[in-house]
Amino acid sequence: MQRDYDEHAAADAVSRWFSRLDVLVVGPGLGRDPLVIRTVAEIIRRAREVNLPLVIDADGLYVVTQQPELVRGYEVRVCVCVVYERRQRSCTPPCV
Repeated sequence: MQRDYDEHAAADAVSRWFSRLDVLVVGPGLGRDPLVIRTVAEIIRRAREVNLPLVIDADGLYVVTQQPELVRGYEVRVCVCVVYERRQRSCTPPCV
């Protein structure tokens, strides 16, 4: 991954698409790179600002378990946790 941008620049690029989306899916294939985690957190914050519904799955669950305030109190969301993630104890969704 290139390291020549910050999470805000990356979030700017992604959030330009928000007006064309009905929902934002966050999670599959993100990994655990700190820059990606910060970027995803910023994208989630921006999606909330425009009330964009979120589906949080897979690695996205890791992000929100590390920063539960990202989804706390946000009414429109779905979190999915598969059996493998539960076994690895990397999944305790902070949402219903």
